[in-house]
Amino acid sequence: MSFVNQNNIKLYTVAVILVILAGIGIFISAFLAADIQLRVALGLGGVALFSLGVIIIKLTRDTRKAQEKLDTIIARLEELHQEIQKKEESGKSGIAIADIISSGLKFYSEYKDRDKKKE
Repeated sequence: MSFVNQNNIKLYTVAVILVILAGIGIFISAFLAADIQLRVALGLGGVALFSLGVIIIKLTRDTRKAQEKLDTIIARLEELHQEIQKKEESGKSGIAIADIISSGLKFYSEYKDRDKKKE
């Protein structure tokens, strides 16, 4: 699974680089155009592609940071869960003994009730 994720990350990185380079190239070509409307259109298109690349980079970094925070939180929760299980395991022996005693008393009381009913 990580192999697929690594390839996707490389693909996205290459795609973002190409989008940014295309934006820069289109913006530079705006200065070479003769018509003013074409200059404005190329300039806006170049800026838009460049901005799109930068936004994707920002979102990717935010996603990585959020994933790292989530991994940290999950690791801490796992540690707490293990600590709770250790504390519960040490207290289970008392609960098990109490259950055995209560079931024994219940059996004894039922046995005595049957004896009383027979008499």
